[in-house]
Amino acid sequence: MRRQFAATAALLGMALGGGVAIATPAQAADINSISGAITLPAGAPGTWLSDVVVVATGPVTRTASASTGTFALNDLPDGMYKVHAYATNSSVNVIPEYFGGSYYASGASGVSVSGGTNYLAANIDLDFGGYVRGTLFYAGTLPPADWNGVKVTAFGPSGTVSTTAGSDGKYTFSQLIPGAYTFRVDPQEYVGSEGPTTPSVASKYLFGLGMDEPGTIGIGTGGTGPSQLTSAVIYEAFTLSGTVEIEGVDDPERLGQITVSVPNEYYITPPSTTVDPDTGAWSLVGLPRVTMYVRFSGPGIITEWFDNKGTRGGAVAFPTGPGDNSLGHVVLASGQSVSGTVSLSGSFDRDDLMDSLYVQFSNDTYTSELVSVDPVTGEYTSSPLPVGDYLVRFASQYSQHVATEFYDDVYEPERATLVNVTADAPVTGINAVLKKLRHYYSTPTPTISGTKGLGETLTAKPGAWSPAPTSFTYQWYRNGAAISGATKSTYKLTSSDSKMQISVKVTGVKAGYEATSKTSAKVTMPTFFTKAPAPTISGTLRSGYTLTAKAGTWSPKPTLSYQWYRDGKAISKATKSTYKLTASDKGKKITVKVTAKKSGYGTHAKTSAAKTIYKEFSKSPNPTISGTAKAGKTLTAKVGTWSPTPTSFSYQWYRNGSKISGATKATYKLTSSDKGKKITVKVKPKLSGYYAPTKTSKAKTIAK
Repeated sequence: MRRQFAATAALLGMALGGGVAIATPAQAADINSISGAITLPAGAPGTWLSDVVVVATGPVTRTASASTGTFALNDLPDGMYKVHAYATNSSVNVIPEYFGGSYYASGASGVSVSGGTNYLAANIDLDFGGYVRGTLFYAGTLPPADWNGVKVTAFGPSGTVSTTAGSDGKYTFSQLIPGAYTFRVDPQEYVGSEGPTTPSVASKYLFGLGMDEPGTIGIGTGGTGPSQLTSAVIYEAFTLSGTVEIEGVDDPERLGQITVSVPNEYYITPPSTTVDPDTGAWSLVGLPRVTMYVRFSGPGIITEWFDNKGTRGGAVAFPTGPGDNSLGHVVLASGQSVSGTVSLSGSFDRDDLMDSLYVQFSNDTYTSELVSVDPVTGEYTSSPLPVGDYLVRFASQYSQHVATEFYDDVYEPERATLVNVTADAPVTGINAVLKKLRHYYSTPTPTISGTKGLGETLTAKPGAWSPAPTSFTYQWYRNGAAISGATKSTYKLTSSDSKMQISVKVTGVKAGYEATSKTSAKVTMPTFFTKAPAPTISGTLRSGYTLTAKAGTWSPKPTLSYQWYRDGKAISKATKSTYKLTASDKGKKITVKVTAKKSGYGTHAKTSAAKTIYKEFSKSPNPTISGTAKAGKTLTAKVGTWSPTPTSFSYQWYRNGSKISGATKATYKLTSSDKGKKITVKVKPKLSGYYAPTKTSKAKTIAK
């Protein structure tokens, strides 16, 4: 390695020249000295020397500056000394090093001086150290001063080295001996404006799979500036606590065997504690404020996830509010276990499948955790279960070759034999022999149908499987990548699908059969129009009238063509934007399909909502008025004979052409206001699917 030598030529000559001894007599007996040169690594600024000191450790300790590139440790009594150099400023990135070329005292070369010796060649060549910087982010708001209480510790070849994060969450390590390091964050006490303070920060290892598992970072030789470590999130700390008892049991020994744990995704091994056998109290301190669940377990008690759940599903998630959380008093129940043996039928040729077998118990009120099967003996024993009848499920947690089975030797849960658990004694002998999953005889490749365009719906057609699965599951893909949430038999195209290849995977599901998947061919989508509205139809819905198709605004603008349909069948020659209704359309549903074409965009068709065309009454007479045309008398509207017969009629009476308020029945009692006036009535029929014409009677003049 090329070095920057700062020692003077005279000193080097004294140390190396002519083969002379490097220890020379001093003028005063028994007062010795050690001197030498400090060399910085190539590329290091010469100004770094001003922050380098040299220490001799032996019968006494002496310190000297190396700011000139040389040092002299004087007034040393006779004895053996170890000499090492280090930088007092963390920005001077050199590894502390001992004379003799070792980073550790155990490997240092000792310097023996006596009788007034001057040892002149204790030269040390310093190396660049590992130089790294990281950033911590607090999940929440941490008072700026509290960052003084966030300690980051590195464990590795340099031993245990700690630093404090800055108010911006940044921390730096320098002068590290290259090698593998782990890092940990912990709260530490600092003196703030209100005296000694420890921030509410949860301890965690950095860069590992969990907060409790350290990740190893390889740190090499750095230079004059730091390299960046991956940033990390730290969390506020809080405490969970409470008390427990075992229902009907006053036994401190059993109480002390209860374990309280908080499984969560942030830990490999979840934090846990045991219960105080005398008081039933427990607490978990310094937990990170992340989602976690509380689990109670122990010999002879029913495993419970707070609050009163057999598994984590449905359990209360903590923390439930700011600050520390108390669960209060929890009463745990005793239960009885179920045991048995699970084996694989002789058709299996893989013993390793035993490693993944499990048993689970469930009923309407309780579902157990998965019970592992011993891979060697096949034996299992459940945790204590509440009293009741249970569906027992035997399955493989990982293998796709083992058929799930229910007790006793059935594939369908509705045919299972329930296992009765009582408070009297454990249940034994609940055994199972699991078999290979059967295979389908026919598994056709699914197909995709539907219009290729923005907002259109594609449909997966599984084809005819044999035997027929109980159900199918679906997953749609875009250019080979699964589309999130697209798990139904239909898929509505979005703008992200333009010019992409769409496919679908169909999986057959049937008890006792291997889950089998088939994937369709990829269907290439054209470039989508960004606006492709469905057309609308306007106009009077009666034979003889003209309907108009309104295509809406397409983008980009295409060439449009039209086709009208009657009850889903194309109407011959009805290919314009307007269509005149005929007698053949009465009672039928009319739609129009607008097809857009544009170079580079393919063809895209949109169909309107259907409009039902009215049927017409073959007989629709005008009403007549009967009765004495005199004030105080009652007139009656007679609708005549309609064909077909309406289900009902509505009425409105008029005086000299103006509506008479409230006169909406088939009869009308004349008043003094009607004297000398002309009275008429309008009748409107009601019959589903028929046009309702309004028919008006002849006028009847009322006597004065």
